[in-house]
Amino acid sequence: PEGGWVTVLVADPQHAGVVYAATNYGGVYRSTDFGATWQHASIALPETTVRGLFVDPAFPTRLFALHWGGISTTVNGAGTWGWTGLKTSLFGMGFDSLTPTNLFAILANPLPPATAERSRDRGATWTDFATTLGEPRIVTVDPTDSRVIYVWDAFARDLMKTTLEAPLVQGLARANAA
Repeated sequence: PEGGWVTVLVADPQHAGVVYAATNYGGVYRSTDFGATWQHASIALPETTVRGLFVDPAFPTRLFALHWGGISTTVNGAGTWGWTGLKTSLFGMGFDSLTPTNLFAILANPLPPATAERSRDRGATWTDFATTLGEPRIVTVDPTDSRVIYVWDAFARDLMKTTLEAPLVQGLARANAA
């Protein structure tokens, strides 16, 4: 697809051949033929720089796009887009595959501490679940236990781990120490 370099590719888990490409400056593109042709799919996309793209495993026509200014979503296979309830600078987003209503995001605060946010309603509302003194960049949810969250800290160059039952206030516990 056109529109700068491709930053993320994601496939529809329920429809063969449907692939989405996020680009650095051109928004989102959609292919229905395994990438042979692409259609621009960025109507009302709030920002054209897309740093992350996620498909809701329960509803594959619902996608989430990660921007510097927040997370946008579509419910019609990238037909039209709008902001979620989180409009702030972000570093990363994670999706809970076991409980698809749960989303996790790392806010890009200008100075530490950074904040990890959680949504239980597919991005409509968000609450803090952990604060870290480092510089978290990437978040992912353990696919076998959605209570376990892993975060990559760019400053410490380490993988950290926390659980939803016992979120840490002063920092995320190092995964290799758990």
